[in-house]
Amino acid sequence: MSRKRFLALPALVLAVGLVAGPADASRQDSWLGNPFMWHINDVIAFPHRAAQDDWQNEAAAVFVPNSISFSPDPRGSEAAEALLQGTATFGRDNWGIIIAANDNRGYNPVKGIGAGYDPRSDFGDQLPDSRRPADYLTMPSSAYFSTYGLGGSMSANMPRTRMQVGLGYGLDAVDLGLFWTMANSQNTTETNDGAGNTTKTGTEAGYNSFTLSGGLNLSAFTSFELALSFTTGSQERFGTAGNTGVGTGDNSAFAFTWQGHLDRSWLGWNPAFIFTYGQCSADFQETQAAGATPPADNNELETSSMRIDFGGKRSWEKADVAVDLGFQLETTKDTFTQGGGGTGVLTEEETHTLFPVCGASGTYWPWGWFGIDGGVLFVFDSIEDKDEANPGGGGAVSTDTDNDITMDSEFGFGLVFRIARETWGADFAANVRNDVLSDPGTLFQGGFGTSPIFSIESALHW
Repeated sequence: MSRKRFLALPALVLAVGLVAGPADASRQDSWLGNPFMWHINDVIAFPHRAAQDDWQNEAAAVFVPNSISFSPDPRGSEAAEALLQGTATFGRDNWGIIIAANDNRGYNPVKGIGAGYDPRSDFGDQLPDSRRPADYLTMPSSAYFSTYGLGGSMSANMPRTRMQVGLGYGLDAVDLGLFWTMANSQNTTETNDGAGNTTKTGTEAGYNSFTLSGGLNLSAFTSFELALSFTTGSQERFGTAGNTGVGTGDNSAFAFTWQGHLDRSWLGWNPAFIFTYGQCSADFQETQAAGATPPADNNELETSSMRIDFGGKRSWEKADVAVDLGFQLETTKDTFTQGGGGTGVLTEEETHTLFPVCGASGTYWPWGWFGIDGGVLFVFDSIEDKDEANPGGGGAVSTDTDNDITMDSEFGFGLVFRIARETWGADFAANVRNDVLSDPGTLFQGGFGTSPIFSIESALHW
């Protein structure tokens, strides 16, 4: 397997954010998350790559500036905090070590896919960039299959990564890798009334995620990669039993990705395919109020996502271009069971069928020290939203089903400045939010759901 080396650096990264909301960041956003345009932090999804020469001794850092919001963000956070995300590999010969920080992609073993919807958001149609890579940095609440997603029952302070380490080791016929992410958050207050009674209020949440991966060369021209991810987490909301939302929740997730490459080119293109499947189950049980009739209110979330991509990449002397044709099916089912003696059940189920998902991304180098990143993406989304209310006790079940078909498009653009030396090199990439291309006014003022305009990724290779 070969790739044009991506130069990267965790040095100082500077960005200017001019408008509110989640930020765009890194060359991945300029490429709209094209799965066939590889990036250094792909080693988080496939840690075995750290054992390969092309992925060793590289690092990348992305800075996302503060987003200023005067109203709650529709995806679960008052405002995204400034965040520095970094990924680095150190290795030689057949081994490599991975150290990362603040990668909040949760279960997802591949980077964001660009346009699409957060199926748990009522604002998805206003946020076509909700699946872009930078969103995983600014809004961990959108990281699918992590440890949260139950709306108001969940902690407003999402877990931040505390430890992210991995290892890749190469054998004769196969490369193996392991990556571990540990994340937690705590926002609690303990109050003593002076009579020896202490009340703890607030939230605590955390999760552990493990990714196992392997790379296998089956023949002289075919290679396959497999990644398996497991995540388990829990959260607790403290306070008196009578407080709404007090209780505990547990979450579990599983995902696997199968990726294949044909290293022999056809008409200059290197064909490849990716198949990803993931599922998550979450449950939050509220604490029963004193004297109340059991059971307590309960909220369950089940989500699944299946993604298939076909495409490839071609390299010229001054350009790399990747094309992608994909299909995605996402289903989210949120079930609320009434407690306190009631038997009512409210179920909300939303299904997104995205086909086709087609796009092209690439980089052009007019000079050795200067490059242009870009991408275009089109998504057709068939949406079915089904609400069912069962009052229990033999009452009539009511059902409301809505169907809609939409088309989304995105454009990405970025500039890359490169320093190349015999033993080391560096890239500095500045990115412009895609909305600027269609609405230049966002350069000076933003509206609902908009992002900072500029961000910079810095990178180093040695």
